[in-house]
Amino acid sequence: MRPLWLRSFSLFLALGACSKKEPEQQATSASAVPAVASAAVPVASAVAPDADAASDAGSALAAVAPRKVPAGNAPNATWTVEFNLERVAGDENLDWPGAVALCQSKGKQLCLETQWQRACELDPELGKLESWTLTADYPGSAVRGGADGCKTRVFKKVSDKSETRAGLCCDRAVAISSEDKSDEFRTAATKRVLEVEAGLTDVTPTGSASKLLFDQVSLEGDEFTRELALLKLSDERKTDPTRVQFYDHCTVKMSEDPAPMLLADCGVVQLNMGKTRGFPQRIAFESLTGPVVYLGDPKAMKPKERKERVRAFLPSE
Repeated sequence: MRPLWLRSFSLFLALGACSKKEPEQQATSASAVPAVASAAVPVASAVAPDADAASDAGSALAAVAPRKVPAGNAPNATWTVEFNLERVAGDENLDWPGAVALCQSKGKQLCLETQWQRACELDPELGKLESWTLTADYPGSAVRGGADGCKTRVFKKVSDKSETRAGLCCDRAVAISSEDKSDEFRTAATKRVLEVEAGLTDVTPTGSASKLLFDQVSLEGDEFTRELALLKLSDERKTDPTRVQFYDHCTVKMSEDPAPMLLADCGVVQLNMGKTRGFPQRIAFESLTGPVVYLGDPKAMKPKERKERVRAFLPSE
């Protein structure tokens, strides 16, 4: 039998070993709980490692209550129809195409820069949140909000990501510039332009585009029958079936030479073959409610050709 002092010393060592292992076991158990919980919480919550960081993330990615923004003028001197704005969970740390896709999945669209400006003017608190926007002034990558609030505007590569950047979603609208300041006219023009935007994604012989085009239509200055125009538009789309195109802002007016015709000169944002670009496009409608007679570069529609085209629609001729 071991001496009493040796047994006491062994017991002391055993107790000491247990006391050293206990904190390690508790730390392992505590770290396992958040790991399981983080899989079930939104990404915005999962990025914060502790309470202080969570508070900072919460201020950087502030909650945005859904809101209805009334029709009116934006600080960039354009006008928009009434629209709804909201922030969708999971919109942080996305590149520009990802932000676009997320809003589309919710039946919305990434807010136009004009929509963002309009909303921020009404609620400056919105400017604290950095957000992707749609704009034709640069290939779709204007980021609004952040350091200087509503005034902050920077351009980022469309592949750029940031955990402090959101992608606010809005109802589709178009920023309108017009000498005609009536809401009725500007609302009607918005509706017509968005009909064309939707139609260009459905250019089958029986699709919505077929109902928008006149019997004879000019594409980039070249004349086509409706059927051939649809075939041309369809062939262009086949090069990239995932191509998306948005109208950002349009200057609209009714031409009276020699008959009323709605002209919309628009800035376009296009995501094609993984790249974005902005370019101008003219849409000419036979009338405020009539079909499209011209689609293409504004410069390709010459004044003389426009007069001849309009005369052809006069019943007397």
